[in-house]
Amino acid sequence: MVAMDGSNKKDLVSEGLVWPNGLAVDEILDRVYWSDAKKDTIESIHMDGSGRMVILDTVAKHPFSMAVFEDSLYWSDWEMQEIVSCNKFNGKDFKTLVKEAGIRPMGITLAHPLLIQSGPPSPCVDSPCSHVCLPKPLPSTEFTCACPSHLVLDSAGTACEDSSLTSTLLLSTSTHIYSLHPQTIGLTSHKAIGSIPSPGLLTSLAANSVDSMVYFVNRGAEQILAMDRETGSVNPVMYGDQFGAISYDPFSNNLFWVDVHKMSVVVHSLSSSANMVAVSSTSSPLSMVFVPEKNRLVVGENGKISIVQLGNPDVQEIVSYKLSSPGSLVYSAQADAVFIGDAASRAIYRWDWGTEEVVPVLENIGEVVSMAVKDGLLYWVEKSGTSLLWISIYNSELSWLPINDIASPNDLLHLSLSGQDASSNNSANMACITAHCSHLCFNEDTSGHTCSCPYGMSLSRDKMTCQEDCPDNVFSCGDGQCVPQSWKCDGTVDCTNQADEVNCTMVELARCDNSTQSTCDDGACILSSWWCDGDNDCPDSSDEKEDCPALVCGEDRFSCADKRQCVLAHWVCDGGEDCADGSDEADCQVSCPAEQFQCEDR
Repeated sequence: MVAMDGSNKKDLVSEGLVWPNGLAVDEILDRVYWSDAKKDTIESIHMDGSGRMVILDTVAKHPFSMAVFEDSLYWSDWEMQEIVSCNKFNGKDFKTLVKEAGIRPMGITLAHPLLIQSGPPSPCVDSPCSHVCLPKPLPSTEFTCACPSHLVLDSAGTACEDSSLTSTLLLSTSTHIYSLHPQTIGLTSHKAIGSIPSPGLLTSLAANSVDSMVYFVNRGAEQILAMDRETGSVNPVMYGDQFGAISYDPFSNNLFWVDVHKMSVVVHSLSSSANMVAVSSTSSPLSMVFVPEKNRLVVGENGKISIVQLGNPDVQEIVSYKLSSPGSLVYSAQADAVFIGDAASRAIYRWDWGTEEVVPVLENIGEVVSMAVKDGLLYWVEKSGTSLLWISIYNSELSWLPINDIASPNDLLHLSLSGQDASSNNSANMACITAHCSHLCFNEDTSGHTCSCPYGMSLSRDKMTCQEDCPDNVFSCGDGQCVPQSWKCDGTVDCTNQADEVNCTMVELARCDNSTQSTCDDGACILSSWWCDGDNDCPDSSDEKEDCPALVCGEDRFSCADKRQCVLAHWVCDGGEDCADGSDEADCQVSCPAEQFQCEDR
């Protein structure tokens, strides 16, 4: 039992309970009645915790919902599919009140003029509370203001406001970034915290657990930008069309991105603006995430994930035939595991840190494009989807929330977590924050740091300052800087003065992995299954030309009228448009059961 403001909590019964479900309060006798669906009993106890007594034992077969009035108890019985009553003192006068074929009573309540108490006026009438007002226990006439879980009270104790100490789930569409609070009781809470400057096409998103900065790729304007979600200010970080997935390490102030031209992962110091190739690959990396808790970079490629320690040439590879296209990665500190979204396999896998095996979590789902973990829940969004989906990291019970009021099937959706998460590592090594490296700094695992240098430079004797040290047979930028010959005219500006991309008759773009990817006209790589699927996935929309054949959908998919898109069959006539042409909601004739109300829009 607990007061309405959450105070004075005490246990009335703590023994001899299995499935207590139905609950009713007799205000006249100050007694609480409850049913136990496992024991098939109905019991009662005084509100002071004394006088426990059994009213019925094994007579009620599966009691569910209860009510009490005058001398009688009422409850719904799931097994017998009826509403019954008995004397509240001794269980006598057992009666079946309602029993009809095809009707299974659920929750019940009683309405009677005698149950309407006059009592003292509520102290919450005309209260200044912005969200929730909770009366204090009688005889007090005071109240307490309260907030949803993602907000905190201001200094006056009446208004709810955002808290910088709590983590926030972020969702980006092609043009906007929203904060989401799917576990909030009551109306679903989402708030637009930023829009993408025109021309806008947001293709990657990365926040962090230390501050309010959010980094994202605007492919429309060919740049990476930084946004402060508290002030709303947006500033450019880098320019170019080479940016794929991005991730950020707040403890070294390094930003990582997949260079789609070089088929590499590049690290960029936000302190010095220096760049360095962190991971080179023979195929384009499909996903990447930096894990501050482990001080490791995790990279997803066709058939494997790689675990990289910056500054260490040894790379741990977890090879698995299950991984066709690991396009999304997220680490959970609570589970000490990396969750892997594989769009081609239409599955989510899990790799427990330190093991050698990848195991399935969910299979036969949509094409997962982005994931995030918050408070023990794994969230994800799917290609062409307009729902936020989630499961517990400990079981696979699926939940979802429609977000079609802020997202459309044509949007590119991404998730990230911003702010301090309860499971984050507060003891991480942050030596790089105060280090004096001239160009790049990488934290060691427990303490200390290592300075590093871009290509064409080496550390001087002080182990902090980089000096020019160009090898033979390289391209000279003309200002003392040099880059490998293979970087000239590759589409990515590497020289500070842009000399490596001047007078290029044709950009030599990196070749996509033909086994799983297709090449856009602008050189970007996308999954082969995304080619001619009805969605514009290439930044230049070259995957959806007029010569695309009509799309053939699987048995569990509905074919949209334009033959360019497939959606899940159970999305048809569900009230939200999932096809870009709206054909999944055309000519819908919805019939409601007798106990439900038919809306006019059918």
